[in-house]
Amino acid sequence: MRLEDCYRSLGLKSTASRADIKAAYHRFARQMHPDTQTTPPLSSKQAAKRESQFLAITQAYKHLMAEHPPEVAVLSDQNLPVETPFAETSAETLKSQTYQRLLQLFSQQRLANAIALVEGLSARFPEDPEVRQWQAIAYQQQGLRLIKEKQYPQAARYLQKAIVTDSTNRTLKSTAHRALQKIQRLTGPPQH
Repeated sequence: MRLEDCYRSLGLKSTASRADIKAAYHRFARQMHPDTQTTPPLSSKQAAKRESQFLAITQAYKHLMAEHPPEVAVLSDQNLPVETPFAETSAETLKSQTYQRLLQLFSQQRLANAIALVEGLSARFPEDPEVRQWQAIAYQQQGLRLIKEKQYPQAARYLQKAIVTDSTNRTLKSTAHRALQKIQRLTGPPQH
């Protein structure tokens, strides 16, 4: 994604500051997050489109944040940094790079690789809700793909892992529960 596209997707000019980028992202995220309630409820196609839009603005945000490292506050009398932004910057850069790679793997349907990648990131950032969300989406996508391949027990395991990994994501939970019900219908006891 080009920088110009990132700014445009967040409704910003190229002169936007780090604070402007954060504010724009949070404004859009509140509107587009998959868990945002809508009346009437979204169809699965609409929910997928909204999730895709949310992922796109998140990608733009990550890319721009990597391009705008945090400023270092300096003590005036000692000329020493108050905080070292290296840890935040390297963590943001790592997450941004991982997210870019994750999107590639999703588009190539290399879901096992995507899961391995995001599980590694989750081990590094176990409390990060964004990483948990990516991990849950990877599990859900793998579960849905396994249903198509008629590998129902494995699909059910991945769908349940998705629910447990990001239990606050109502859209993900709803989609996973519908898929689990489909598995149950398809694998229920044979009729005599």
